[in-house]
Amino acid sequence: MKNVAIGLLVLVVVAALGLFLYFETPVLQEQRLSARLDLQKKCAQEAQNVFDSSGLNRLNSSDTPTPSNASFTNHYNEKLDKCFVEIKSYFAPSIDDQINAFLAEDPLRPGPATNAKFFQTGIWQTRVYDAFERKNYAVYSWKAMYEWNGYATKKYSDIDTKCTVTLPSGETKICHSSTEFDALVKLYYMQ
Repeated sequence: MKNVAIGLLVLVVVAALGLFLYFETPVLQEQRLSARLDLQKKCAQEAQNVFDSSGLNRLNSSDTPTPSNASFTNHYNEKLDKCFVEIKSYFAPSIDDQINAFLAEDPLRPGPATNAKFFQTGIWQTRVYDAFERKNYAVYSWKAMYEWNGYATKKYSDIDTKCTVTLPSGETKICHSSTEFDALVKLYYMQ
């Protein structure tokens, strides 16, 4: 009889726990979802703050006299409990400014309509930060020189490339291409 009473008690406890979980699970799921959305919203706001404080948002202004742009994306990584912001930027000195400076040195010098060659340097950069700690986790920068002959631009040479990523383990990896960089920083965006 004692074993039957213990068995019934266990059955009642398991049934009560099952009912509790059945009715409580949607509430808990909704609370977790709400908390996750709140963290993502805070992450997006802080990523915007990081981008604005970088000054790179000014590159998108129509008042900027040089070809340039900048953008950012953010991702909240639940597993690492971190908010990452990826900032991409491009900047190049105005070719018109270079031509005007060239002609100002000697107004009788043949201009761009002839075979005079001008070189323009473009700088591309991608950085990944922890938005709240402002810690830099990854950088890929690439500088290239272009030849401008008055009508068209063609790639002349790569000047400099820098590619480093600090992995979640703390190890720093040196990478050698944008493809390798993208694969390494993907670790931060997977959760």
